Amino acid sequence: MNLKALRSTVAEFLGLVLCELFPNIQLIESETTNISFSYDVAAHEPIDHEMLPIIEERLRLRIKETPSMHTLNMMRENACAFLRHHNQHLKAEKLALTRASIAPILQIGENYATIAPTQLVDELPKKLFIKLLDVQSFENCSRITGTLFLEQSELKSFLKQYKDASQKSHLKYAHNLFLLLKEGIIWLPKGVLVKDNLRRLVTALYPQIEPHVQNEKEILINPPLSSFCFFEKVVLDSDSFNGLFDTSHYETDNIWTFCPLEKLKQELTSSLQFIEKIIKMFGLSHRWVLSSGTPIPAARKNWNAGINLLQEIVQEYRLECTPDDWVEARFGPTVRVLLKDAKGREWPGGYVTIDYSSSQRLMIRQSVYDSLDRFIGLLLEQGGVLPTWLTTNDRDKD
Repeated sequence: MNLKALRSTVAEFLGLVLCELFPNIQLIESETTNISFSYDVAAHEPIDHEMLPIIEERLRLRIKETPSMHTLNMMRENACAFLRHHNQHLKAEKLALTRASIAPILQIGENYATIAPTQLVDELPKKLFIKLLDVQSFENCSRITGTLFLEQSELKSFLKQYKDASQKSHLKYAHNLFLLLKEGIIWLPKGVLVKDNLRRLVTALYPQIEPHVQNEKEILINPPLSSFCFFEKVVLDSDSFNGLFDTSHYETDNIWTFCPLEKLKQELTSSLQFIEKIIKMFGLSHRWVLSSGTPIPAARKNWNAGINLLQEIVQEYRLECTPDDWVEARFGPTVRVLLKDAKGREWPGGYVTIDYSSSQRLMIRQSVYDSLDRFIGLLLEQGGVLPTWLTTNDRDKD
């Protein structure tokens, strides 16, 4: 059984229970990771840890009762009205801002309605082992996080790892090492130095690229054969609960390589080898995935050929890589590395994409770190220290 889809479904049962226990609560969004499910909610009073056993018991009861569950495809205006009728005004506002004319609405029982998640199971198994792990509060929002497994032994093993990992907060380590201010995600001079050294690592190990471009637009207007840049990225739906792992502002790297078709395989292999070299250098726990993505209409003919080529490369290179279309592949078929934090959660890392968005030249889009900020957070969670060379200014030695 697909555990992600199962956790996604149980997250909505958690939403149902929260609405029953706190009548005026506003659901914000549910989230599912490779190890957990969670719901972000807005309430007049924050939900505290003392409420977790009550919520967990009600959640088990609701799942055992197996209320009716079905998805309705509704016109967007009707769906918004339906959500408001069920007192979910934030969900209705979110839906109203989308461009979709048809909206899938999940209804559980008679009194719970929400925007349907991407994946659901039709029926919950009779035997589920569920545990609510934590509740976090930020201003007037709370996040309730839980997990589930099909076997009790798997849950016990996970809870032991989770308890040990909870002591390894990358934010705490970053504050102790004077990398970040304690108020917000603000880099101190030592943290800026760490980011500088990670940037230099790319140019030192990948000397054939030209680090002179300032932004992605410049690349597409006047493309050299191979170039890269680091630039700030803004994400509107960032997560205040996950520190450096999911910030509204973060620094990312992009490498663009234009090549003829006959050199595509060679360049893709070289790009994957480079990312793997960085991952192994730092000893990060990881998993490789291949995402097919949704073909761009103009490139539909070449899209499948690109997927087949990436599959061929990972097999020849003996890279353990599993299909996973939950991972974003916006511009073309993508091989991405997912990096694990201390709790075992997977976060996006470097990737290689055959980019079919340019009609003029064949392009490979690559990122080594994806998010430089997240990469540093993952390094910190390995043990609270960083390699000496990352915190040393080599220029001072000259």
